[in-house]
Amino acid sequence: MFEGEKPLSDCQVVDLGTGLAGALSCRFLLEMGALVHRAEGNAGDPFYDLYAAYKYWQSGKHIDLYSDIDSALRALDYKLRHASICLVGGEDFAGYDWSVDTDALARTYPHLVILEISGGGAGGYDSSLPANDLLVQARTGLVFEQSEDRPAVWAFPAGGYGAALQGLTGLFAALCERETSGRGQIVRTSLFEGVLAWLSHDWFRFETQNKVSSDVTPKAARPLIFKCADNRFIHIILASTDSRKILFTLLGVENPEPSLEDDPRGMPSNTRPARYYYEN
Repeated sequence: MFEGEKPLSDCQVVDLGTGLAGALSCRFLLEMGALVHRAEGNAGDPFYDLYAAYKYWQSGKHIDLYSDIDSALRALDYKLRHASICLVGGEDFAGYDWSVDTDALARTYPHLVILEISGGGAGGYDSSLPANDLLVQARTGLVFEQSEDRPAVWAFPAGGYGAALQGLTGLFAALCERETSGRGQIVRTSLFEGVLAWLSHDWFRFETQNKVSSDVTPKAARPLIFKCADNRFIHIILASTDSRKILFTLLGVENPEPSLEDDPRGMPSNTRPARYYYEN
């Protein structure tokens, strides 16, 4: 990943997280040179069976098994006193309780930068609901961003990936601040906030609108997915400058509507009914 010494080569991390967001966050820290100590329950972390890449994400860490989280915290006391970062929280799984009192942890180890990943964080998400990507997608309304008449679950765990991105951003900011203050802090993010990160491109507003910023692909538009002669499918996305013109050139066909005034990306006009948005 880096040539020469890695940025976190002198950094120790204690990983108490569960699920995708925590695994990805710690994987990034490990590849930046950090030494990662991980604790899991004796019964086994159930997320190994849920995510095909989970075993790889956890590889390269020093992993120890404990009967419960309290036993893990007692055994890891020395490592926590010498670590710079501790990751807690993540996704919930029925029957696997690996939750930590984050505030108590921060009081015991005030030098630590603690990244806490929850289901909802502050506001907007019912804290009684499990930290589960599908529930968060439903609660935020993400599942209603594709079709007008029915929910559609996103094809990837948006909450987990978003939480990992936001968590790492806050984590590095806290590490930089600690260089001045000498104090650690709790960085909090959630699957709920992680989902919202993916909605910004649909919900943004410009102070000064133009054709490109005001034209939004309607939810009922039929996607440009075509079956080819070899029974495979291709999905054409018109998202770059002159993309429609380039597509017609590649296919060797003339533009059937040369007079149509498109935006610079080559997107169709919103004057058609939504389901015929890509009719041309």
